[in-house]
Amino acid sequence: MKTLIINGSPRKNGHAMTLVNEMTKYLNGEVRIIHTYYDDISPYKLEKGERNKNINF
Repeated sequence: MKTLIINGSPRKNGHAMTLVNEMTKYLNGEVRIIHTYYDDISPYKLEKGERNKNINF
């Protein structure tokens, strides 16, 4: 099973990330985490067809 976790918290070692790390221990299969606060995601780039190099689907 593939799991995608989207985290928007600005704290890399905060409570949300602690919860995500604990949850991933119990997930089987491939797990990907996207940190939306730090990734360069914008509607403008999506309209132009540009892709974020850090996000691979």
